[in-house]
Amino acid sequence: GRLGERVGPRAPTLLAMGSLIAAPLMLALPTGPITLSVFLVAIGIGLGASNVCSATLLLAWFGRRPNLELFSLMCLVSTLAAAGPTVGGAVRDHTGHFDAIFLMLSGFEAVVALGVMLTRAPRPGR
Repeated sequence: GRLGERVGPRAPTLLAMGSLIAAPLMLALPTGPITLSVFLVAIGIGLGASNVCSATLLLAWFGRRPNLELFSLMCLVSTLAAAGPTVGGAVRDHTGHFDAIFLMLSGFEAVVALGVMLTRAPRPGR
């Protein structure tokens, strides 16, 4: 809350996305107590903060008027993540391990984070 008021919603959103990049990478590495601990902290920060921060970022960029539609679209897109275990299982069946899906998840999140970094808030009237 206070951090978001001081630095704006983009920085916490990028922090959350960075955590979601790190989490699957930890599972692609040889698993031990340290990598699992980093995974747990990263996934907790990433999932918890991304829901709040992305909604706050959309609200800051587009205002209250289209907020319901944007939040509904965000929920719809996040619902598509339910296909993740099926895709992950298919990748595991094809490759013999889960490393590829973990690397793909990190790469996808990195592309989204890059998009958030490069996108500027829309100007009213455009």
